[in-house]
Amino acid sequence: MKQTILAALTIAVLASCNNNADTKEVKLDSLASTPVVAETPKVQYPYTATYSSDFSMGNPEYTKVVLDMYKALEENRIDDIGQYLDDTVHRYNYAAVHFNLPKAVMLQQLKQFRGQFKEFSETPLAFMAVKSNDKNEDWVLTWVKEKVVYKNGKTDSTTYQENWRFKDGKIYMHDSYAKFRQ
Repeated sequence: MKQTILAALTIAVLASCNNNADTKEVKLDSLASTPVVAETPKVQYPYTATYSSDFSMGNPEYTKVVLDMYKALEENRIDDIGQYLDDTVHRYNYAAVHFNLPKAVMLQQLKQFRGQFKEFSETPLAFMAVKSNDKNEDWVLTWVKEKVVYKNGKTDSTTYQENWRFKDGKIYMHDSYAKFRQ
């Protein structure tokens, strides 16, 4: 009897110390000292997502790829970015214009873009890798503050929210949303 009470108290203490916001609740079966896992009811949303609502945390290595790419852009090492790109990149810019860019064209445009500035910095505000489970797609989501000094001395800054989709370890899609002049 003492062992059953001790086991119940140990489980209660461990459960109360857990700060993890898990969706499962551990309860002690009244007839045994084995914990029973009770499922939390599924949330019923007022809308159905047209793309996906089944996401989980993704591969952090993909986040590193995107951050390495930002660093290469910041340091004007555009040729290094090619290793991260698929043969064709589907790009949606902040003006919602869609481009299908071969890797060489994407790198050329990045060189032209970066060539406008004598100073260029990227400050990540937030980033995370996610996986769309039902579509089996890997994404990296970022918020980045970009500060630039043009060659004529003019300064500017923009905050971007960007989505990077991966296929076979390479970036093949990129969306960009911008908030100018903060």
